[in-house]
Amino acid sequence: MFNLREIRWKVTPYAEITLEPDRSLLVPLHRFNQVRVPVESNPTAAAFDGTHLWVTNSGSDSVSKIDITTNKVVATVPVGINPWDIVFDGTHLWVTNLVDNTVSKINAATHQVADTIGVGRSPHGLAFDGAHIWVANMVDNKLSKIDAVTNVVVASVEVRRWPSGLAFDGSHIWTADSGSNTVSKVNVSTDVVVTTVVVGKAPHGICFDGQQIWVANSQANNVSKINVTTNLVTATVQVGREPTGVAFDGTHVWVANKAGTGVMNTVSRIHATSNAVTATIGVGREPAGVAFDGTHVWVTNFGQNSISKILGLPW
Repeated sequence: MFNLREIRWKVTPYAEITLEPDRSLLVPLHRFNQVRVPVESNPTAAAFDGTHLWVTNSGSDSVSKIDITTNKVVATVPVGINPWDIVFDGTHLWVTNLVDNTVSKINAATHQVADTIGVGRSPHGLAFDGAHIWVANMVDNKLSKIDAVTNVVVASVEVRRWPSGLAFDGSHIWTADSGSNTVSKVNVSTDVVVTTVVVGKAPHGICFDGQQIWVANSQANNVSKINVTTNLVTATVQVGREPTGVAFDGTHVWVANKAGTGVMNTVSRIHATSNAVTATIGVGREPAGVAFDGTHVWVTNFGQNSISKILGLPW
């Protein structure tokens, strides 16, 4: 009989990390005021729905809903086994369940799971293109495209090895292929991979800043910046150890550096134009996911069962 904890570690092939000096600490460590909100076990990712923050608790098979004004958990929603990523489509939250190969669709207002959709093996990252939910199935090396209204999988797109994070740039889905050190660019109208870009080792988190794609290379301890028109890497920025989650706040790109202890538990803030690391901020243990609510940056602390809300940032 399989041990569930063993299964959860086996489906994360990028978890073997080569530790190198944390170059992000060349920038003075900042300890801005923070609020830490307790959630359930091993939070991985977060998404903002306009009024509340939602957090996937991978170790307790649930999602927490947080009031961003009171900083209190107002609902906890059971989902599938080992929920990993989460995205909001304007009405519903979508959650990948890594172990049972499903995606949960949650009504943001009622907290009810409206549907559970079977996808490929080890669904990981998510993105919404305005009409469809895209799912990165790590073991199958494929993306599932789900109609967000009918909840039907309408296409499957083969990409490179171990697709993890996803981002949408307005016309293409970008996939961090963590097992091949590449990013795949998929046309959402034709469901065809139009190009593949070589980045750093074990790319994981990925986001779009309105002009560029940013990719956290978890085993290279850096972030690649890609021009979406030319498909060229225009900058490589050194950050902390095992950069995992990444998000854009309108001016800066935020990167959660997951590996390390004590002072090493950091988030790097990169100016999106100059590519300079302008702050390195200490947070909770094993920061994994990052989200922006329009005012504050939130960081999931995987090893501390909490999420940090960073306050008073000098924008």
